[in-house]
Amino acid sequence: MKLADVSELGEFLRGKRASIAPEQVGLPPVGNPRRVSGLRREEVAQLAGLSVDQYTRLELGRVTHVSDEVLAGIARALLLTEEEVSCLRRLGSRHRLPHNETAQDPDKK
Repeated sequence: MKLADVSELGEFLRGKRASIAPEQVGLPPVGNPRRVSGLRREEVAQLAGLSVDQYTRLELGRVTHVSDEVLAGIARALLLTEEEVSCLRRLGSRHRLPHNETAQDPDKK
């Protein structure tokens, strides 16, 4: 993936993450004010069914493979519109695994 693509994907994810209040996704309101607006990486990862490390690496462009399921989880977590889902798929397409493969398949040798 080209550096510009990595930057674009990261900017897209950070922008969407910043635009969503925790209450919008069913998380309890925070008593103390947040340093930044929107969801934390940890919250997006939890909502998407990913590890924090997995989501962080994706946002920072340090991922070699992304499955359709991971992209779908992120789309759900960030409440993406159909147009935004298309954008996410386009930006993540160079790292996407074929639908019938997974990042870790212990049966494959």
